[in-house]
Amino acid sequence: MKRLVGVMGLVVFLTVVLTAGISFAQKPGQPGEKLPDFTIDKLYLTKDCRVAVVVKNLGPGVVPDDVWTVHTPKSAGIYLYKNGTGWGGGTIWKFDPAKNLKAPGGTATYVSTLKVTGTAGIKAVVDLWNVVLEANEGNNSLETKLACKVEPTKLDCRWQQIKVQDGVDWKCVGKDCDECTKMVESKAQSLKGETCCRCEKGPPIICRGECCADVFKSLAPMMLPRR
Repeated sequence: MKRLVGVMGLVVFLTVVLTAGISFAQKPGQPGEKLPDFTIDKLYLTKDCRVAVVVKNLGPGVVPDDVWTVHTPKSAGIYLYKNGTGWGGGTIWKFDPAKNLKAPGGTATYVSTLKVTGTAGIKAVVDLWNVVLEANEGNNSLETKLACKVEPTKLDCRWQQIKVQDGVDWKCVGKDCDECTKMVESKAQSLKGETCCRCEKGPPIICRGECCADVFKSLAPMMLPRR
C-alpha cells in the first residue's frame, strides 16, 4: 500500500513539473491579451554609409517594460548580418531610452557603427532571441542590398572674370587654386592645346586664353559653384 501511494505521489509530482515546464517554455499570453508586434520598417544607409534600422511596433499591444528595465546579453534589440555573417547590434533599451516603441505604432531608429563600402547584403533581425511575446513572430527580419554612394568632394576654387584691355582674364579665388590650375591646364591640353588657356602662378593665379571659358564650364561639376 505504501509503495502504491509512493508511485502515485511520484506521478503527480512529475505531472506538475512537466506542466509547469511547458507553460514556462511557451510563455503563452492570457486569453484576449493584446500583444505587441515588432517589425523592421526600414533598412538604409546614413550619409556616411552606416547601417541604420527603423523598428516599429505594429501592435495592437504595448511592449512590456521589461524590455527597458531588464538588461541581459539576450535583451530584445537589433542584430545585423553583413553578407551572411553576423556582425552584432544594439539593444532596444539603449537606442530607444524614450520608449517610443512601447505604444502601438511607435518607431525607433538604431544607427549602427557598421559601415558599408561599395555594395553589401544586409539583414536586420529584431528580437532575435524571442524575448518578447508577439502577435506575429514571423515578420521580425528584413534583408536587402545596400550601396554606398559617396559624393566626390568638390574643390574650393572659383574663377572670376577680370576685364583687361585686350579681352578677359580669369582670377582664381579659393583654397584649392593650385590643384584647380593643374586641372585647367590638363583640360585645356585635351581640348585645343596648352596655349588655349594659360595660367600664371600667383598669388593671385590668373588664367587667360580663348578656351578658358569652355574649360571652366567642363570642370564646373568638380568645383564649388560661383558665389
